[in-house]
Amino acid sequence: RSIIQTCEEIKKHSDRPIVVRHHPRYTATMHPSSLPDNCSFYKPKKLDGTYDDFDFDNSLKGAWCVVNHSSNPAVEAAIKGVPVFCSKDNLAYDIGTDDYSMIETPKRVDRTDWANWLAHTEWYLDEIAKGTPWKRLKPLIQK
Repeated sequence: RSIIQTCEEIKKHSDRPIVVRHHPRYTATMHPSSLPDNCSFYKPKKLDGTYDDFDFDNSLKGAWCVVNHSSNPAVEAAIKGVPVFCSKDNLAYDIGTDDYSMIETPKRVDRTDWANWLAHTEWYLDEIAKGTPWKRLKPLIQK
């Protein structure tokens, strides 16, 4: 689904303003006039002294929700308590939805179990080298 199609679908269910924020390193251009009415662009701003950090926190200030396909913004938004609309490919899908008809009544769920699960999906290289993930997961698989 394209950005324009997503905006049009959301507009069927809400009159809230829609802010489109591309990935910070997205190089293609889309003219703002190509967006539907009530939609605008937000250009991510690089944080000084960092390599890969951008001002996503500023994007979240006052956000009603975050709509994201399958990357980190939905996870970061969910961690911070902002409801998410995302695809089933997204790690935040279990506490979000892909049903835009719920845009005015987004899921607001206890994120504790999800956050615990999420914390166990990432491993440092030294943990992998020591076999820590396998030691932790093996007993769960053999039950």
